[in-house]
Amino acid sequence: MGMMRTEPHQGQFEGGAGCVPLYALRYQLALMRRDEREKALVGFYGHLAHGMTRETFIGGEGCRYVLGADEDGRGFYLPPNSTSNAAWLIMLRYLLIQDWDLDEDQVPDTLRLMYGVPRRWLADGKQIELKNAPTAFGIVSMECRSKLKAGYVDISLTPPERPAKSMLLRAPLPEGWKVDSVEVDGNKVPVVGGDSVDLSGKTKPVTVRFNVKAT
Repeated sequence: MGMMRTEPHQGQFEGGAGCVPLYALRYQLALMRRDEREKALVGFYGHLAHGMTRETFIGGEGCRYVLGADEDGRGFYLPPNSTSNAAWLIMLRYLLIQDWDLDEDQVPDTLRLMYGVPRRWLADGKQIELKNAPTAFGIVSMECRSKLKAGYVDISLTPPERPAKSMLLRAPLPEGWKVDSVEVDGNKVPVVGGDSVDLSGKTKPVTVRFNVKAT
């Protein structure tokens, strides 16, 4: 489920195999940095489904697969744990906004938007909206509207005021759809990697249209 496995050898959970979602955050971020989105999404939803309590979504430092006394047969170690809950929120943030220092010179250089978003979030009629979200380059706002049946996905983007060396925007379409072409403010531009567009250097609001077709 994309979380770190553990098997304690002492204490109340001795011999009870389980996981420690609290310590999987850097693993998830490493997957996103390498653009292994599908693997990262396993951890994102695994943390939500098993790394937190049912319905109330309270995180713990660790949880067992079967050993415990709750109605689902699981035991939690040190709940409530705000850091565990925050780890999931950080993962959510990185699905939408990724700011990286990819050349490892201690200065952020890359901003990737919507790079980890699940495909079903862009199903026909879906919307994604970000307002005044902080990044390493400044505030970014974005509104995405999926109109697959009409043949496009429109994204209105207000980039941060400090330009990133590299800024990429992705539209990860649901299965059965593909990006046919991309327009930025009405001008056709190259498609990057099959579903993205290069917006490097942009600091003013732009409108991006991903023209799509069924496969």
